[in-house]
Amino acid sequence: MPSFLSTTLESLVSRPTFAAALVKLHALDGTWAATFREVRRAMAYGQYTQNISVRFADLARGFVRAATLEQLAAKQLPHPMDTHPPLSARLAALGMTIDQVGPEALDIRPAQPALSLFTDPELIETTLTDAYFEEDTRESMRF
Repeated sequence: MPSFLSTTLESLVSRPTFAAALVKLHALDGTWAATFREVRRAMAYGQYTQNISVRFADLARGFVRAATLEQLAAKQLPHPMDTHPPLSARLAALGMTIDQVGPEALDIRPAQPALSLFTDPELIETTLTDAYFEEDTRESMRF
């Protein structure tokens, strides 16, 4: 019997698409943290990053190149209040395998990226980058 979540999920997105999102999530786990560490380190040396999203994409390519499908299949993402099975078990619950969705999921330069949904994505990214730096500066001044 399908669960509420699986029924709701299938009404929003196909199983292969959701499976690919899970693979990306596992492959890119830690990329944002690494991006912010690198950007903060650069700030300490007076270097300003114009667009954090571009830096994230650069680091993501490195994370994806380093990931193997076997490693990803065995990976479990930590969660503060719950446990999740390894990626292979989560994909099996969707009726998919890492070999079916992995290669396409790890293509982080798809022909039509989600970014193309926005009219001026670079303006949005640089505005968010500026807001991040302003907030980060305010936070660091509190101590």
